[in-house]
Amino acid sequence: MKIKVGKNSVGKVHVTQVVDEFQDENPLARYSVGEMITAKILKKSKHFDDGVSSLCYELTLKPSLLGNEDQEESRNCSDTTLSTLSVGQIVIGYVKDVHDDWALLLISPTVIGRLFVLDSSTDPIQLARFQSRYQIGQPVRCRISKIDYGNGKVDLSLRNLDNSSKDEEASEININDIIGGRVSKILPGVGGLSVQIGAHVFGRVHVTDLHDVWKDNPTRDFKVGQFVRCRVLDVSRNEDGIINQVDLSLRQSLIESQLDAAAPSSSNKRPDSMIVEKLEDLHVDMEVEGFVKNIVSKGCFVTLSRKIDARIKISNLSGTYVADPEIMFPVGKVVRGRVISFDCATGFVELSLRRPLHNQQRDETGLITLKELHVGNLVTGVISHIASYGLFISIDNSKIVGLCHISEVSDNHIGNLESHYKIGERVRAKVLKVEEDRERISLGMKNKYIKDLRMEVESNEEEGLVSEQSLGTNISAETNDADEDRDLGDDSNLHPLSTPVFSVFSSPVEPLDVVLDTEENKLTDDTSIEGVNFATTNEVYESSNKRAKKRSKDLREAAIREAERKLVEGDNVPESIEDFEKLVHVSPNSSFIWIKYMAFLLSLGDADKARAVAERALQTINFREEGEKLNVWVALLNLENVYGDPPKEATMAVFHRALQYCDNKKLYLALLGIYERSDQHDMADELLKTMLRKFKMSCKMWLKRIHHFLRRGLLEAAHKTLDRALLSLPQRKHIKVISQAAIAEFKIGSAEHARNLFESILRNYPKRVDLWSVYLDQEIVLGDATVTRALFERVISLDLPPKKMKFLFKKYLDYEKAHGDEERMDYVKGKAMQYVESRLG
Repeated sequence: MKIKVGKNSVGKVHVTQVVDEFQDENPLARYSVGEMITAKILKKSKHFDDGVSSLCYELTLKPSLLGNEDQEESRNCSDTTLSTLSVGQIVIGYVKDVHDDWALLLISPTVIGRLFVLDSSTDPIQLARFQSRYQIGQPVRCRISKIDYGNGKVDLSLRNLDNSSKDEEASEININDIIGGRVSKILPGVGGLSVQIGAHVFGRVHVTDLHDVWKDNPTRDFKVGQFVRCRVLDVSRNEDGIINQVDLSLRQSLIESQLDAAAPSSSNKRPDSMIVEKLEDLHVDMEVEGFVKNIVSKGCFVTLSRKIDARIKISNLSGTYVADPEIMFPVGKVVRGRVISFDCATGFVELSLRRPLHNQQRDETGLITLKELHVGNLVTGVISHIASYGLFISIDNSKIVGLCHISEVSDNHIGNLESHYKIGERVRAKVLKVEEDRERISLGMKNKYIKDLRMEVESNEEEGLVSEQSLGTNISAETNDADEDRDLGDDSNLHPLSTPVFSVFSSPVEPLDVVLDTEENKLTDDTSIEGVNFATTNEVYESSNKRAKKRSKDLREAAIREAERKLVEGDNVPESIEDFEKLVHVSPNSSFIWIKYMAFLLSLGDADKARAVAERALQTINFREEGEKLNVWVALLNLENVYGDPPKEATMAVFHRALQYCDNKKLYLALLGIYERSDQHDMADELLKTMLRKFKMSCKMWLKRIHHFLRRGLLEAAHKTLDRALLSLPQRKHIKVISQAAIAEFKIGSAEHARNLFESILRNYPKRVDLWSVYLDQEIVLGDATVTRALFERVISLDLPPKKMKFLFKKYLDYEKAHGDEERMDYVKGKAMQYVESRLG
């Protein structure tokens, strides 16, 4: 403050000379211009302004000094200089200026301190808001951390404010301190992070101390400049006491346990992984986790903690063949293995990622164990090693490696195996011997083994005796009921896309089902309402021309399927990429073969190659073959829905591409089927909303939404959707949508509501035999004989032409033959005779 003292004199009150005790607000804010104050003179000097000399007084408003009559003592108390300050001393500073990394604080009229951003808090959020936290003139209670008397600099810190010790060590970095830091560098590989924790001090965070729960490439969660909260694990100094290296940890469990002294000591341990700090904690067969540190020709090195690394030989990387260790075990990948050996003296540790075969159990991946293999099983696998005495084969979908002796490789003598086989080649073999005690399995690849086993399986299939043992493993066939929207005329059983064809031990790959829901598809198992068309009666109402076209189409498609089946399932079953390349060269326009090819690649676990094959198919198939191209697009959508990264975005990207080339309506229906079969109800609901906006006049789209709600048990929503459909659709489509909705209600909704819907139509169209027929069919399925017979009685009392009445009486008689007795049959016949006599009379 500037203060007028007399006529020609001025005074100044420095912000540090206002109060004795720390306050949360700027002490100058309580004064206003023109206010009379009482101050004490600390020093006076001459001031020259435009050549005019005047007196200038340095004043103080501190209560402690105002009551002190000793001028000399007051002057000494107020004169704070570097020499009067000491490290560890608590002082009050007033913010003079704020930068990105620094804040300058006034400690006295002659001393300015510097507060570094990382010394202001341990909370990363507060550190990021450093500039906005401090305002000019704001008082800050801080601690002197360093004094540079030569350069006249004072460093301040907000750490250890509650520590009254003025020892210089109290302000330095010590083990177990919780401090704030800023990521300065992301080290390559598994080097971890370099973190700045002071103006000129940097620490290192090992890759094992980044997270409590380890994951692959953990450094990707951090970026340079990011503020973090750290715990000091170790501090090393040189002979002069200067810090050389600081080891830090970002693990929340360690930080929280230090902040909360009452936390149990077990919280220091990672919850889901094993971490080893000392070699003495290891023991043979102990399971540990680590990050892949380096890959060499003979194996890889894994870091287990800050001070412990381990080696894994290439033979111990996996129980199966590893074609490219650098791809399968990239640097930064988390692996779990067991300790084979270690030496505390040398610090040597050796691990194995292979598990003992006798300890293997089938887990969620469905891997086959040794106990599940039996003599006579047919298996497929990959050649992992070639020796002079035989082939070592890694069996598919397992961690088992079997030996096929040179005498069992072929019916003919082979002198040099390497000239006939190569590592990585896929082969088929028969189990000849299983030795569980020695964990060994012997295989045979002779043609007679394969043919004999194939003939046995085919014979069992003919007799209906195919068992799990005849196939060599426990194969669970999951049979799904036919979807109401599925095309019943596609003879899908001729397309073995959903069964494991290429390998008995096939990996659990989702089948690339291609279910195209076109306008010709039927919404019920035996009924198709198209105006007045029904499949339940032979008399009505389909022209011979349509039947001839449909019969011709079915015969043509059956011939194509048979040809494809012979190509794929003939004597030369495709077992390799080369085999499929030959097939697609012979039949380039066959979506069936292309999708088979994709399924084969997925069984090998290579989704990227399956995508590439799908793209090739779309480029290769002739543009006139719209149906074949659509099949491939749908298969690609199925693939991305399972293997996309992420699935939602990948699926929609393919879908929007396909819309440019395919029938939009068919494609929307196909994607809806994918979402419904995978129980992605939210996605299906959003897609249905889009479909109704795009195809508002399509009866089928409204029915799809009704079916969607009924399957989920949302009956009220289904009923409201039907009301909306009747408002949107033209009058000529009302019968179709109401009748199909009623059929769906009978099957998966409310039977009472279904009856109300049929009754509402029949009140307006009482002579529509097709509607009566479908109504009767649904009641017959429900099985309530009383209700069904009452409905038959209503129908046969109608005044209809003889041809239609004949159909209804015949249907009634067939029902009584199946569910009634002789008396009921005679009753129906009597009713029929009464009708004939009435017509003749």
